[in-house]
Amino acid sequence: MRRSTIFAFGGALAAWIIAVVGIAVADRVVRRSNLNDLRGYLAHTVAATAANIDGDDQLRFTRPEQDTTDEYRRASRPLRALLENDPDIHFAYTGVTTGTRMHFVMDGTPVDARSVSGALQHAHPMEGDSATPGEIEVTRTRRVTVEQEPSATAWGSGIRAQAPIFDRRGDMAGYVGVTMSADRYYERIHRTDAAAALGALVAGMLACVAGLLLSRSQRAREDADLRRAESEKALAAESARSRLFLRNASDGVHILNDDAHVVEASDSFCRMLGLLREEVIGLHPSQWDAQRSSSDLTQLMAAVSAGEVHRFETRHRRKDGTTFDVEVQIDTFEVGGRRYRYCSARDISELKSVQRALLDSTDREQTRLGYDLHEGLGQDLTGIAMLASALAAAEKRAGGASADELAKLERLARGAISTCRGVAHGLSPLTYTEGGLAAALGELVAGQQDGFGVPIRFAARGEPRQLSREANAQLYRIAQEAIANARRHARANSVDVSLDVDAGAVTLRIEDDGVGLPVAVSPGMGLRIMRFRAALIGAQISIERGKTGGAVVICRCDEVL
Repeated sequence: MRRSTIFAFGGALAAWIIAVVGIAVADRVVRRSNLNDLRGYLAHTVAATAANIDGDDQLRFTRPEQDTTDEYRRASRPLRALLENDPDIHFAYTGVTTGTRMHFVMDGTPVDARSVSGALQHAHPMEGDSATPGEIEVTRTRRVTVEQEPSATAWGSGIRAQAPIFDRRGDMAGYVGVTMSADRYYERIHRTDAAAALGALVAGMLACVAGLLLSRSQRAREDADLRRAESEKALAAESARSRLFLRNASDGVHILNDDAHVVEASDSFCRMLGLLREEVIGLHPSQWDAQRSSSDLTQLMAAVSAGEVHRFETRHRRKDGTTFDVEVQIDTFEVGGRRYRYCSARDISELKSVQRALLDSTDREQTRLGYDLHEGLGQDLTGIAMLASALAAAEKRAGGASADELAKLERLARGAISTCRGVAHGLSPLTYTEGGLAAALGELVAGQQDGFGVPIRFAARGEPRQLSREANAQLYRIAQEAIANARRHARANSVDVSLDVDAGAVTLRIEDDGVGLPVAVSPGMGLRIMRFRAALIGAQISIERGKTGGAVVICRCDEVL
């Protein structure tokens, strides 16, 4: 009897240890998920802010006295807006780093803002400080960097991120630094830890009860059957609680079996799709994914089965046919020897809307500035050139000594006119190019030919078709970014740009024979911006390695008017 009791309580102890380990793993997964959410949000925020800052402005602020100028206030407006709109963000600045020292360029913190200790928080241009590891890393890698874990600050726990800022030539002009409060993250972690501790305590209590029941069950078969029934009932209740947790998850959680069909879904996911739970169960992702084909999804599921954790953006389709942007994370797990896929979909429509607004604002500002240069300053310079010409002619007829100087003034004015028009064309190329997208791309290639150092060719095929103004602008910027990438990184011997028009689509293709895309490295900001621009006009874009080396960018736009 004593031995059976020992075995019974030994088994209960093993079950409790397994339960504790399972709870600890779940706790770690939740902690990591919360941290990834915090880091992902901060990365999106700092990248969007960096994209909205003109890199050439960074090169202008080199003196402390520029801190209060109108030019400084205009350039630092995105930093101030970030601090005003997000109370969790405590610092937003731009800077440059050399070695282990950094220098502030712009600071969004108000000039009179003070910390809890009473110290002024605002930093003027070129104020120096010790560089953080993240500032050193973003300067070295030119990619967005986010701290792995929050750290303690004077005002509480915080987490930092930096994103590179590029000038019009594609050179890194500095970086945006953002420090965000991590208090909400720690609040969620504390609640998670409390729940895990409570779960471990309950599991221990259940294990003790189970051991006592098992020891007593040895006395009679009837008692064993009764205890077994009670244990099965407890497991069923626990399963029901687990399903309740899943059903009430805030993100669109759905579980797929090995054939990629839904076996369980949260209520939030059903609401996302506008379907009842009974309608969602059994569906395949191809029945709601509005962006990826069935073959793409099959390849994705195969990669997940190989042990990779995937996080990607796509569009989901509701029951009424409308679509919305989501970020999806997929992972695999096994239960009872069967493999499942845990999928979590988060609606990022609002974030996409903000990103699009930022990009539209930048494009509008470029167009306005180009117009002001072309129609304002350009016309003024033209008037100066004409006046100088007339004065030079009159002075020459009168035999005056200043005729040559006036002629020189005319030549300088006309050179300034040419420069002004070139800048205006670069800011808004489609506005000042006759012939539409094909002509603008031809001028872009011709302009790049001299400075590239390698052959770059352009070909347009098919009948010209009319695209929307936005589609023309985004396709042009995609081509501009792809050529810039080939120029900066590919070390190519040649680049080919083509624009093909068929019955219902326009296809833009940029191919180089350089070193190709890096392997096992996250895409840079340029590639992300190209994908984002394509998504704005509903175009399909692929960015991949060429069959014989180099990189190939293909963007197909079906919205032909």
